[in-house]
Amino acid sequence: MSRRIWLAIVAVLGVGGLLQGQDQAPPSNYEHLKSLEWFIGEFKCEMTADKDQGAVKKGDKLTMTASRKWALNKNAIAFSLKRSTASATVSEVAGMFGWDPAAKQIMAYGFNSDGGHGMVRLSSKDGKWYSKIKGLNPEGKPFSFTTVFSEITRDSYVTQRIDWTEGGEKLPDDEKLTWTRVK
Repeated sequence: MSRRIWLAIVAVLGVGGLLQGQDQAPPSNYEHLKSLEWFIGEFKCEMTADKDQGAVKKGDKLTMTASRKWALNKNAIAFSLKRSTASATVSEVAGMFGWDPAAKQIMAYGFNSDGGHGMVRLSSKDGKWYSKIKGLNPEGKPFSFTTVFSEITRDSYVTQRIDWTEGGEKLPDDEKLTWTRVK
């Protein structure tokens, strides 16, 4: 067959394939993620640094901003978390939550501006959400902790990081933080 005939066949089959799928809605895992509607938006909280860490000195006032929005046809939730002082951004985390059909649970992967990264398993029980995180810090040391989301309303929630370990060392639980919706 000539090259033109092959191109015509490929074009017809390609357009036919595109047209065939037009009457079908794209697949979505929204059904598995819709219980996180309260999580969508921008939230802020204020805290005081309890130790020296890089550019942050003990006693510095910090603002944490969490931003989450639907992505990929509601198959995922894109998130970013920014920690800043009055004069500069200290660190940022970005990633995506989504449904893992094999594990049958909500998962996330996040990457930190300092080079660390982590994997999250999200679950709920008794009106609380539990974010179990395992990862590596910038030096390659393993860390893990659980963030508990409680007192959840449309416009606020409380978090507390518990069961924190880094490099095999157990660290104290964090204080509870109240996050308030900005938008």
